[in-house]
Amino acid sequence: PGEDRGEFARGDADEQGARIEREAHRRFAHGVAIELDVQPGCFDGEFGSAEDAHAFVVAPTEDELGGEPHGLADAMRAERDDIEQAKELTDRALRLDPESARNLALGGRCRLHRKVQGWVPRGHPSIAEGARMGRRAAELAMDDSEVLWMAGIVIALAGGDVTGGIALIDRALQINPNSADALTYSGMARAAR
Repeated sequence: PGEDRGEFARGDADEQGARIEREAHRRFAHGVAIELDVQPGCFDGEFGSAEDAHAFVVAPTEDELGGEPHGLADAMRAERDDIEQAKELTDRALRLDPESARNLALGGRCRLHRKVQGWVPRGHPSIAEGARMGRRAAELAMDDSEVLWMAGIVIALAGGDVTGGIALIDRALQINPNSADALTYSGMARAAR
């Protein structure tokens, strides 16, 4: 309760913010791992449009999975819970430090994930908010490859600026050419052209 009203000393707030950020990243990483496991061939360049690229992460329904009670449908429900939890944790961390580039980028990514999964309607205000968060994250951390690839994919797919998003992801790859995430999202952004 006190952390949202700024009653902690600055050092305590920094420590609390770092713990929240780690938990948000852990939860988001869990969801992404599930997403990639259940979407074979999603980076094969088979997308004809940005709309097709967005469709690849739509989860199958329980009926499509044969109603398995402990199968993929349960995993996909867990993914949604993890993404929503990551969004809440990121929002909480941003109340402590509104200029945290990593939390802005991850918060934007959570909102993008909600869009591509179809959990919010296409014109939902959180999509524009995610794009805004991605742009601000990139402004704050032009030398942080992790922030840049996250901001880049959000700007490309939530903000509709595919060229600008690709430029940020390319910058991330210049900084860290071994970033598997940047390489993956570079392919996804390029498929959305």
